[in-house]
Order: sequence, then structure tokens, then C-alpha cells
Amino acid sequence: PTDPRGILVRDNGKWSVINKENSTLPACFVQELESDGAGGVWIGTANGIVHVDKDDNWKVYTQLDGLLPYSVDALEVDGDGGVWIGYYPDTKTDESITEYLGGYQHLSKTGEINTYDGFDKCNFNINWVRSISMDIEGGIWVTRSGNAPGFTKGEIDYIKDGVRKVYSAKEIYPGLND
Repeated sequence: PTDPRGILVRDNGKWSVINKENSTLPACFVQELESDGAGGVWIGTANGIVHVDKDDNWKVYTQLDGLLPYSVDALEVDGDGGVWIGYYPDTKTDESITEYLGGYQHLSKTGEINTYDGFDKCNFNINWVRSISMDIEGGIWVTRSGNAPGFTKGEIDYIKDGVRKVYSAKEIYPGLND
């Protein structure tokens, strides 16, 4: 099939589908699944995220809760009950100007959301969050790097103790050409 249909689940040797019709999943386009480390799972969709805990309790977060209105492309648990969320950029075209809007957020276990966005709107690649990883010191690495030709190579953000440092691709790979 070419249309999104939800999540295929195998339980006790039988397959079933979780979708918008039989659950509170906010979209059938699911691009990311991440274990919460406590028996539950985070689900990233085109219209928000869902946390399903070990007891099968579902909590949905969408734009109405403060999430950015873009498709979720990356998830990383924070080790404290929260999750980092990365987005595929939305494209806005107005006459002769095209803008790319992306970013990432941290959703704490208490529901507080910190947003990181406002990147160069003319650059698709740096608005696309491809990967989020936590290092052993609790720092967060965010790769903002699409592969669209004609744009710069992207950037990598590092966040530790609330301080964010941005590294350009040229800083990391000095011989890199645009």
C-alpha cells in the first residue's frame, strides 16, 4: 500500500493494525517508535505524538498541546520520563518566496515544552531534524541535515544543562564543500 495505514503489531502470533479508527492515534502516518525504557512506547506521527505506557494508557500530544504543527521525524527519550521531538520541515510558498519551517522540542514528564526553531527559513536542510541522541553525560545531539541539493549541508546542535551550541557542517568537517 502507498497510503499510511497505522502501526502493525504482532501479539501472541497474530497481526493487527492500530490506526485512527481503532485508537487515539492522531495520524496513520507513523514514522518513529521509541521505547520509553519503562515498558511503554512513544509514537511519532504526521500530526503529533502518543505515549502508550506499560498499562496501555494512551496520552496524545498535538499542536493543541503546544507541539509544532509538523510531521514528527525523530524521537529520543530523555531518561526522566520526557521525550525530545524532531520534525520534518513544512513548506510554505507565497508567490515567489518559499519558506521551510522546522525545529525540535523537548516535552518534559510534567508536560512542559521547550521549543527550538526559527532557523534560516530559506534553507530546507537545516530545518529538517534527522536524528536526536542523548550521550552518556545527558547531553542531547540534534542533527539538522536534509539532503536536498542546492542548500548548505546542515548543522548539529548540542544541548546540555539548558545551554545550546550550534555546530555548522564545516566546523565538524573542515574540508566539506557546499
